Amino acid sequence: MNKGLLIGLVALLLAGCSVTAPHSELAGTRLQLGLAWLAQDRLAPAERNLRQALKLAPDDYRCRLAMARYYQRVGDNASALAHYRKALEQAEQNRDVINNYGAFLCLLGQYDAAQQQFSKAMH
Repeated sequence: MNKGLLIGLVALLLAGCSVTAPHSELAGTRLQLGLAWLAQDRLAPAERNLRQALKLAPDDYRCRLAMARYYQRVGDNASALAHYRKALEQAEQNRDVINNYGAFLCLLGQYDAAQQQFSKAMH
């Protein structure tokens, strides 16, 4: 392979990595901010930051889980359920996601389904 072509390909790959890392870091920062606002019951800035995190990292289950918690807090159970299910699709073996989903089902009075989730989280 031509040495110039190889250097060009490596440079292209490295450029792609440098764009992705700050993007991911920004999503993480937005996620942390959103969760901090949510903990303080400051719902407007929580929603704004969590939406931005989800926009930056739509495939990150943590962003979905945080949005589910936000919607749960504001009483929009349909949206919370949709985000919990999406988080489960993205991280189906993650015990935190499964446990949080089970707790949400308990709040909805779906105790049998919740128990299934809790059992799944333990295994």
